Amino acid sequence: MHKQVENIQSKTLRILQDILGPEINLANWLSDSLDLKNATVYRIKSGESQLSLAQSIRIIQQEPRLLEELLEEDYDENTAFIRFKPYHDEESFQAFLLQIEKIFSSALTKGDAQLSYIARDLPLFFFLARPKILEYKFAFWCGTLRDKGISTLSSLTHNIAQRIYELYLSIDSIEIWHPLAYYNQILQINIALQEGSINQEEHRLLVQEYKILLEKFSAHLLQNEKKPGVKLNIFNNSLPAMDNCGILKQGENQLVMSALPLANFFSTRHPIIVSEYRRTFSLQQHRSLPISRAGRKQRQQWLTDLQNPAWLLDAIKQHEALWISPDAETSAA
Repeated sequence: MHKQVENIQSKTLRILQDILGPEINLANWLSDSLDLKNATVYRIKSGESQLSLAQSIRIIQQEPRLLEELLEEDYDENTAFIRFKPYHDEESFQAFLLQIEKIFSSALTKGDAQLSYIARDLPLFFFLARPKILEYKFAFWCGTLRDKGISTLSSLTHNIAQRIYELYLSIDSIEIWHPLAYYNQILQINIALQEGSINQEEHRLLVQEYKILLEKFSAHLLQNEKKPGVKLNIFNNSLPAMDNCGILKQGENQLVMSALPLANFFSTRHPIIVSEYRRTFSLQQHRSLPISRAGRKQRQQWLTDLQNPAWLLDAIKQHEALWISPDAETSAA
């Protein structure tokens, strides 16, 4: 029995060190977090002393990711531990953003990170890049846009958002885009203007901000890099089988971040869930057009179509025209 406890403790400390990263001294972290003397900490690390239940709980409170990792090391194929941090106001939205920052910062610190992303709409990171767009989207996501208009966010929120966007730009990514990913956002603000949720000046500024976003993305696509040495590989898929989601790979570790309503997401490292998302992503990639490997002229045309996908909109109209409404059928009878 004593040997089993030692194995559990050893595994816990190993996972904790992996979460903290090599730059953090585990002994110092334990000493500070548990208010222990160095000699006691080293006995715990060597297995000579055992962590108490209270100390174990304290460690998990200090580093909640530890519980997730421990549960998923001995996973049940029918049970998954997911991380979900909803938001309803600016304070909880900051906590939501800090969760994203922590995930990506940790992956970059460990090195060898890659993001696989399905973009039925613009990737979440794009909305974080421009303050005016973020304030508009925050009100939209919280369901307050129509009644209260665009929300003003603090400099702290914008700083966190900018840091996340820079982290995104620092990670190699393979992205499968729907051809309406950008255009849907323009339609959204057009409808917001029509219903009176935003005024003419706000609409004009948002259109301008979205164009700036697309111009920056265009430069990245034409260079096939987000930053020097950071790869960007774009695919086009008109019939994606997945909502917006990301699979963050770092070495042998993978984390799924999948879409929930209104830009919320859950994350999990459950190996079966990760495997299913990875398998589906690979199938989608094989059925997609490789935009980044096309010639410059073809890439430029794809970017033009993102702004005005007339061919796809015409196809949708033609498809809809084939359907007869119940009222029309009744009249014909």
